[in-house]
Amino acid sequence: MKTFKRIDYSSKILFIVVVVILALFFLKALLAPIFFSAFIAVLLLPICDKLESWKVSRVLSIVLVLVTITLTILLLFYLFSAQINSFLNDFPNIESKIQEDFNHLLDTVSNWFGISQSEQENYLKKISSNFMSSGGRYATRALGVTSDVISFLGMVPIYCFLILLYRDKFIKGFLQFFSKEKHKEIDNMLVQMKDTIQSYFFGLMKVVGIIAVLNTVGLLLLGIKYAVFLALFSALLTVLPYVGVVVGGLLPVMVALVTKDSIWYAAGVVGIYWLVQFLEGNYITPKVVGSEVKLNAMAVIFGLLAFGQLWGLIGLILAVPSMAVIKLVCSHFDSLQGVATILGKD
Repeated sequence: MKTFKRIDYSSKILFIVVVVILALFFLKALLAPIFFSAFIAVLLLPICDKLESWKVSRVLSIVLVLVTITLTILLLFYLFSAQINSFLNDFPNIESKIQEDFNHLLDTVSNWFGISQSEQENYLKKISSNFMSSGGRYATRALGVTSDVISFLGMVPIYCFLILLYRDKFIKGFLQFFSKEKHKEIDNMLVQMKDTIQSYFFGLMKVVGIIAVLNTVGLLLLGIKYAVFLALFSALLTVLPYVGVVVGGLLPVMVALVTKDSIWYAAGVVGIYWLVQFLEGNYITPKVVGSEVKLNAMAVIFGLLAFGQLWGLIGLILAVPSMAVIKLVCSHFDSLQGVATILGKD
């Protein structure tokens, strides 16, 4: 009889998991901004609580915090765009250098493989014409993605405001799903979830800042143009574990290749990024972020793939803290302890 009960319980859990995954996928346009806003609201919660402790009304506290954060992001975007404008203004010089390197590449291919430059150019023109023929389709998709991003960014502040405004009501309603004997344990679990999310994201911001400084110093020592822009861009991509450092390192390597006369500058960029990544993985992140997110590498990679498949870029950003929350929730239920053990580092 106990075996049948266990099978029945496992079937219910599996059914719930399948329903949740399907809901996350098919309702991503609705759920993604809500979940993202919930994570942002958790990060802003300490500031709102502090303002409310100073007798500032809850509504005014939330408005002040959201306006301050928005203005800060706009300021950073302005500073970032100044570097981008500098890059674009110098683009004709870069373009001529790329053309020179491209012609040299055609000569090399012609000498090594006996394929004339005209044959190579005809082949490239054929590829480019095929690409341009489908340009309308790609443009339509790009416009669709842009409109989705604008809609997403417009909904996040609204959801953040509402989540912070009604947070007590949400917690009270959530507790009512459990018996009164469980309220203390569930409330403790919610506090741990909040601490885990805050520890991860605040630590991640510090890590991004440290990496940005290290990358900037390294690129400036090598004399790479647009060092601040490239360093900040690659540092921001470190929010994507394992993937971000590779993608973020490609652009400065390419800039080094087209703006410097020696390939050793590009090799130097690779060396600097490898050293920074080594320091980040072995010293910076363990010391700054701490041990709040106790996930093994397999759990992190699986989370990135799963959430990336479900929600794209937003899923990649939320993957690690979401997996940490899942592990934490599972650890509070005896029947799900095995899942927490599988996801855990220890």
